Amino acid sequence: MQDHTHHQIEDLRRDLADALDSGASFGEILSLRERLGSALLDADLPLEAIEHLETAVRMRAHRGERDDWGILEIQGILGRALTEARRFEESIALLTEVVQGRTRVLGRDHTSTMVARGNLVRALGRSGRVRAAMVMADELIADRRRLLGDDHPSTFDARGHRAQLLDLAGRPEEAVVELESLLADRIRVLGAGHPVVTSTRHNLATIRSRCTDADAVESRWELEQNYAVVAEELGEDHPEALTALAVLAEHLMQIEEFADALRLLDILVERRGAVLGEDAAPTLNSRSSRCWVLWALGRTSEATNTLADVVADARRTLGQDNYQTIRSNLLLVDFLEGIVEHDPDVSEDVENWLECEMVRVTRADVTAIDRRDPVRQRVEQLRTELHLT
Repeated sequence: MQDHTHHQIEDLRRDLADALDSGASFGEILSLRERLGSALLDADLPLEAIEHLETAVRMRAHRGERDDWGILEIQGILGRALTEARRFEESIALLTEVVQGRTRVLGRDHTSTMVARGNLVRALGRSGRVRAAMVMADELIADRRRLLGDDHPSTFDARGHRAQLLDLAGRPEEAVVELESLLADRIRVLGAGHPVVTSTRHNLATIRSRCTDADAVESRWELEQNYAVVAEELGEDHPEALTALAVLAEHLMQIEEFADALRLLDILVERRGAVLGEDAAPTLNSRSSRCWVLWALGRTSEATNTLADVVADARRTLGQDNYQTIRSNLLLVDFLEGIVEHDPDVSEDVENWLECEMVRVTRADVTAIDRRDPVRQRVEQLRTELHLT
């Protein structure tokens, strides 16, 4: 989140609080909630965004709106926020409703309908329903080419989403071919220095590093160069730059270059903490990754105690049922199980701590998480082990 976005959010929070205290008009409060929800989503803070966007939808529904453009627009933003929060069942249901509503009111070929169709494709893909998403993506690309032309930015966007679906389907080599073609077309139309071109290069480098024939050293070099370009062109604190740094750190973890990974994660935690906040979900994710690297480096006690702080912060700020909280809590369980398994003289306190964390994480509500997701499967496994199912 860039600094101006941070200030914008703080201003909107203050304005909303003042409006509620002063008894401002229905329309003013509604507008502030919608603007704040959108700003929070743009800042990669979907959980708080959902709170305000859901309230805005209820407010509009109270006025009897159904196919009114206002409610269809805010429902679309809420659907995106639900996708980012990994609440896929809710997201897919709502975005399906938005597509149907916009088709009814505006027509299938209207720009806003196609935007909604693209958001639904993304939600389906991220939920694991890649085959259904691919069918819809191909239809969307065909429609955008027919209506807008091969070189329209929206057509390019749809092609980029299709490449991401191929990667999600475990076909990174095909995704690379698509992205290489897309990158060449975007450079031809937009120029080499356009921010979207920079983002495409980033996505290409990321997916190429996952190909089965990728050379680890070459992939590292490409990801390092990619980060340097993104940071220089967009700024070190830009979301794309922070993502590029996170991808590089993840690659270093995968190739077991743990010392270098720790150095980058220290930087990433500091920057995300300063830009997004110490308790923001992306920051907590980086903090969890840092703990994993500490563990891999043999700094067992530091890793475990630091991760306990991360879990406590996630539970306090995101809630017990949040995906990030559950995932971090499961990692803490893994750490504690490793200590108990490999240390015959482990203290009773550690064993009790492990039991407490296992019970705590099994109490989380995982019904909103896709059944195929490893996090949900692990929670259900622990429930079986503890005879809680």
